[in-house]
Amino acid sequence: MNQILDKAMEKVKTFFSGVVSSEEIEALKQWVKLAETPTATNDPKGIEGEAKPEDKKEEVKMADVKTKDGKTLSIEGDLVVGSPIKEATPDGLIDLADGDYILVDDAGKELSISVMGGLIAEIATPQEEAKDVTEVPAEMKKMETQMSEQKAAFEKELNDTKNELNELKKQVVLLSNHLTKILETPVNTVEDVKVDVSKMSALEYRQYLRSLDNN
Repeated sequence: MNQILDKAMEKVKTFFSGVVSSEEIEALKQWVKLAETPTATNDPKGIEGEAKPEDKKEEVKMADVKTKDGKTLSIEGDLVVGSPIKEATPDGLIDLADGDYILVDDAGKELSISVMGGLIAEIATPQEEAKDVTEVPAEMKKMETQMSEQKAAFEKELNDTKNELNELKKQVVLLSNHLTKILETPVNTVEDVKVDVSKMSALEYRQYLRSLDNN
C-alpha cells in the first residue's frame, strides 16, 4: 500500500513540479497517510475523541417520594399510571410488593397509589374520597334535622291519639256494662184501674174502701 502511494506521489510531484513545491507535496503526502489511519476511520470516538451518538446513554429521571408509614419509593419518570416504581433502601433499589401505598409530600398532602407488577396501576386522593363520603352539605343536615323534628312530632301526636282512643274505649265499656245492668233489672208495672163507684152497691163500696186500706 505504501509503495503504491509512493509511486502515486512521485507522479503527482512530476506533474506539479512546476507549480507545487516539494514541501507542499510532502505535506499532501502526510495528510493522505493521516486520512488512512484508524484514528480517522475506525476509532468510535472519531478524530477529536468525541463519542458517537449511539454510545451516549440517556439519563433516566428518578423521583423519590415518601409513604405515610416512612418508606422511600423511587419512581422512574413522572408520577403517572404505568411508571416503574421501586423501594429505595440503604442497599439500593428493590422490587416493591404489590398493594396500596399512601404517599405524603412536604405539605402533608396525601396521595394513594396502587402498585402491580412493579408499575403504578392506579392513583387516587384519599382526602378527596373521604370528603365525598363523610362530608354532608349544610342543606342536607338542615333537611335531616327538620325530618327528625317532624318524626318526633308525629310520634307524639300518634301516642296522644292512642291514649285518647284507649280512654274512649274504657268509657264505652263502662257505659255498655251500665246499660246491661239496667236491661237485666226486672221492671214492676202497676196498672191503675179506674173504678166506677157510682155503680157500686153500699156493700161493694165498703169492700172497695177496705181494699184500698189494705194496699
